[in-house]
Amino acid sequence: MSTFDAANVAIERHRISVTQGEVSVSYNGTLLGRFGDDIRLCTDKTHNHGGGAVCFGGFHGHPDQHWIDAAARHVDAAKPTAAQERIAAKEKELEAAKAAFYANCNRRVGCTNMRSKQHGRRINAQLKLAGEQRRTITRLERELEGLRRQATRPAPAPLDLSRLPYAEFIRTDAGWYEVVKVNKATVKVVNTPGMDDLIKIRKILEIRERVAAPAAADGWAQLADALTDVAK
Repeated sequence: MSTFDAANVAIERHRISVTQGEVSVSYNGTLLGRFGDDIRLCTDKTHNHGGGAVCFGGFHGHPDQHWIDAAARHVDAAKPTAAQERIAAKEKELEAAKAAFYANCNRRVGCTNMRSKQHGRRINAQLKLAGEQRRTITRLERELEGLRRQATRPAPAPLDLSRLPYAEFIRTDAGWYEVVKVNKATVKVVNTPGMDDLIKIRKILEIRERVAAPAAADGWAQLADALTDVAK
């Protein structure tokens, strides 16, 4: 992925009147947009308002650096995310797999005698390859669908260990557990009916509080602080 280069930014000012103006900003020859300039009254007798911000009729607009920063934000926002790049790569892989499958299906075996053993072996090989290619396409389609679901999945809420004393359930990689007791470094949970288990606090991924959990009292707040320190 290329790095933003301020030298590739082109700025063209359009002064409509003394107090009105617009600026066209381009990057690598591509127009990013034509934006309204913030024309202000000049209060600096040296007229030093930054590069490109020339006074006209006692008013000036934004300097070049303002528009360079705006171009950098625009270019950065247009860059594909890591998830989008993985999806694009998987789509390309799937497209190539389908092209190979159709090419194999349309390929002529090329035997003069269609009843010969050689013809039969070639047909079998072609069908075997088509089956393998079809399985590959199915696998790639599943993987692509998984990447798309993952890209649209909302980010999990940050874990707030200060609310652990009010948890009714906690979740780890293994699933959800009902909380029995919160200790300093572990949480006692129900494993199976009649049997409890201890889970280390650092393994907790999500907390589900009791309905209408109370605000932390002094004693509980101290325990919450201790739990937060342990998890760090």
